Amino acid sequence: MKAIKKPVEIDWFRWNNNPEELGDWVDSLGDDPLEHFDYEGELQVKTLEGSSYSVPIGYIIIRGVQGEYYPCEPIIFFKTYNMAKIENYEELQIVLDRIFVLFDIAEDDPRVEELEMLCSLVEEYEDKNYPIS
Repeated sequence: MKAIKKPVEIDWFRWNNNPEELGDWVDSLGDDPLEHFDYEGELQVKTLEGSSYSVPIGYIIIRGVQGEYYPCEPIIFFKTYNMAKIENYEELQIVLDRIFVLFDIAEDDPRVEELEMLCSLVEEYEDKNYPIS
């Protein structure tokens, strides 16, 4: 059997080994960081099942549809999710990093659509934040 993910908007955060930034993000979503994460030198995310997973630096932390948090490898994240919009400079940098990875792909590569979508998001962000008169 096969299935297609439903188009559900999620919240996400790129783990950069800064527990304070992570805490601020989790707080902004109305959650308690201590209920979902442990940090003693390395970040552990607590899952709905009660397991904990280490989160390597650079991984994406996703807040799921039930308010759960889980880590995702960046490559998998960008294969699975389309960004709705770029909201800040950090997200812009993440998108530009992905564009750099995709920049030299062949025209018939299935990732061309992703590259075009990411470039459109960057253009939209730049038009809004750095207008040229």
